Amino acid sequence: MYKRIYLLKFNFLLVTAMLAALMAATAWTSHNAFAHFPYAENPGFVRMDMRYLAYMPEARKLTPAPIEGNAKSVPVLMYHGITRTDDSPIPADGYSVSPETFKDHMFALKRAGYTAITTTELEGFLLAGKELPDRSVLITFDDGRKDSFFPADPVLRALNYKATMFVITKFSLYNESVFYLHDRELEYMHRSGRWELQSHGKDDHEHYEINEDEEQGIFLTNKLWLPGEGRLETDDEYLRRVRAELEISKQELDDRYGINVTSFAFPFGDFGDRETNYPGSKDVLMSQVRAVYKLSFFQHGADTRFTHNHPAQFANDTFAHVYRVTVNSTWSGDKLVSYLEQGRAKPLPYHDAMDTDAGWIRAWNNAHFADSRMRLTPIATEAGAGAVLDGTYTWGNYSLRADVGVNDGTSVYVWVRFQDDANFAACNFGDGFLHIEESVGGVKRVIEGTREVGDLPNRTFTVGVDVVGRNVTCLIDGVPVISTQYLDPSLSHGGIGLKTWNDQVNVAKMDAYGLSVVPLDVG
Repeated sequence: MYKRIYLLKFNFLLVTAMLAALMAATAWTSHNAFAHFPYAENPGFVRMDMRYLAYMPEARKLTPAPIEGNAKSVPVLMYHGITRTDDSPIPADGYSVSPETFKDHMFALKRAGYTAITTTELEGFLLAGKELPDRSVLITFDDGRKDSFFPADPVLRALNYKATMFVITKFSLYNESVFYLHDRELEYMHRSGRWELQSHGKDDHEHYEINEDEEQGIFLTNKLWLPGEGRLETDDEYLRRVRAELEISKQELDDRYGINVTSFAFPFGDFGDRETNYPGSKDVLMSQVRAVYKLSFFQHGADTRFTHNHPAQFANDTFAHVYRVTVNSTWSGDKLVSYLEQGRAKPLPYHDAMDTDAGWIRAWNNAHFADSRMRLTPIATEAGAGAVLDGTYTWGNYSLRADVGVNDGTSVYVWVRFQDDANFAACNFGDGFLHIEESVGGVKRVIEGTREVGDLPNRTFTVGVDVVGRNVTCLIDGVPVISTQYLDPSLSHGGIGLKTWNDQVNVAKMDAYGLSVVPLDVG
């Protein structure tokens, strides 16, 4: 009994001594860096240090997988809150994960060999050809929430990871809040070296009247209603308001913390591509963001079929519009790593036996894997179903073969050089016709076509596409049927996908039993 009491006292004294040493070290360093932020003012910092000490033994035992070469693409993760499950004054929401889940995510990434980078490093990689280690990842948080920083920082600190916080200056730089980080906490984050502070706007997270019926809309993507004048903003008034909003949040952060903010995260992930009372909002907004920042960040892209960001997307550009993965709160750390691994650049030659999902991104449809096949079926309101294979964006010249089976009256559509929903090439195999099609900037056209073919075989057959330079050839069961030499030069690279279509809603069905892609020489 006395031995147990002695051990308890010893452990208590040990932890107390460690914490005192840590606080003393912090106090010593903070003579210059944190002198304006006494520890006693916020007990949350003491709790952070305790969590950090608790995580360190596990972090020290962790052996990361070795880094192999340089990154070909980079995923960006988006978090909001890390809500506690007990006494948090902030209610849980659909955008938050638990502290246990976040820790599991970060430790799993570290074990898998992922390196946490900064937006500055991402900018260099995407726009300036700078190298990054393989499995680089950018970890981001939106809104400047207390319940993201305080639970996340001890984990990041233990793993020597960095993260980016997108700050709403209206809520953080002017008034203290139980929800948003305030000025002194942001100062601590900046000086810690673990956190980047970037812009999430100033006034743009509140909704405003957008018509005479007092309906509310998103600040940046709608013209505002001017009740005193009984009208909407003019085009020029909208542009000037958007530009001022983008500039003021950057300027406030730059001036307050002596930094150079280069990145902007769109509130709600909306950059004018969804519901708006001004159809020109997307073009105006993107032009103004481009004029103020180097990077913009979005999520929920309806036409985004690749989870990673590639330098080829922004070739010869000085600005990058970057996609973020919204982290699912139900994912384990292993599930998160598996998801990111599926989006990594896939090497050629490539073979998919369809026994498991290798990263097929669904497009308005269902895709099920069973019995060594991928079955594509539409949702109830659609006539087609499709999926694009993640990790294939950078493929250039290749030959694709896929063993497929369809029901009567259903077409097989093979995407090649697929960049996004507005830019791709395809072979469209249907009953009595075969077309080579392309879409550039959303403008679709048939390059070559023939109706001198019979109905599709009422069995499993092989569709094929060879694409080299501007040449495209469509094949059935290994036999070339039509070809073209006039593919648009902008479609010089891109991934692959499969789609099926029927004139009737919710009827189309296609089974893909296997797929092989091999590289082709330009010569």
